[in-house]
Amino acid sequence: MVDIIIPVYNVAPYLRECLDSVLKQTYKDIHMIIIDDGSTDGSALICDEYMKYPNVTVHHQCNSGISITRNKGLALSHSDYVMFLDSDDWMEPETVESLMSLLKSSCADIACCRFYFEYEQKRVSSCIQTGNVNLYGSESALKVLFAMKAIRFAPWGKLYKREIFDGIQFPAHKIHEDIPVMVELLLRANSVVTIEKAYIHYRQQPGSLSRDEYNEKHRALYDFMLANREIINKYPSLQDAYNACFFTAIKDLLSLFKSKVIKEKYRDDYQLYYSILKDNVFCIFSNSELSLRSKLSIISVLFPFRNLIKKCFLVMK
Repeated sequence: MVDIIIPVYNVAPYLRECLDSVLKQTYKDIHMIIIDDGSTDGSALICDEYMKYPNVTVHHQCNSGISITRNKGLALSHSDYVMFLDSDDWMEPETVESLMSLLKSSCADIACCRFYFEYEQKRVSSCIQTGNVNLYGSESALKVLFAMKAIRFAPWGKLYKREIFDGIQFPAHKIHEDIPVMVELLLRANSVVTIEKAYIHYRQQPGSLSRDEYNEKHRALYDFMLANREIINKYPSLQDAYNACFFTAIKDLLSLFKSKVIKEKYRDDYQLYYSILKDNVFCIFSNSELSLRSKLSIISVLFPFRNLIKKCFLVMK
């Protein structure tokens, strides 16, 4: 049996497509755990429609945030395997069957697939659809994670042995809450298997937190990435991969300072992030895990000639 945990909050226009994609899975031993996190747009009523199916559990709660909602789903999960699916996304009918087959044939603890970016007017795959399968130990899986390629920080797009979540909780009231969880899971996993095939449809929503101007919540990205630095002590070979991910995260944070008002309001944070990149220019350019395009993208947030660098970056795209 596979428990599929679906946190729901105000996604009425997309929710049925998500839930129906689970019901249409070719793998039939599925238990869908739907947690309505205090929706106010009619999503709760849609959730209740699916209570007619014997393999569906619906739980309603006051609005508590994505972390507490996922934790509740884990608390309600009693199967040997578990997956997550965001309620505005959907998956291909063979997703669970394919991931279960991968997991069992490789004796891995986690199976990961790729995904499609679903924009309003187009679909973009996150990989070349080769179907290639790769098996990683804990150290090499962390390297792939920091490279943000076949293994991503997001909890969805993966089938897990339920037991590796024992004692793990998503940090409450934080954004980027998946970073510490995924790192801990990979540290626990004996092996992780990936397939270069997209099964998940990841809907791109305008106005998400990641596209906002900077506020105090975004500091969590820095805090989580900094906390992961201790991994280098255990696996020195991960230093370049970790630094590449860290510098990219700092660049992303700096890009959220879109006005002088925000720069002034959060001056200490801005100066901290700016100094990290400025003091590590040589380290950035010598990093073997960063492409030249990525290096230029990071450096472009620092200097007055950043517009020229951005033009070079666009040409390289």
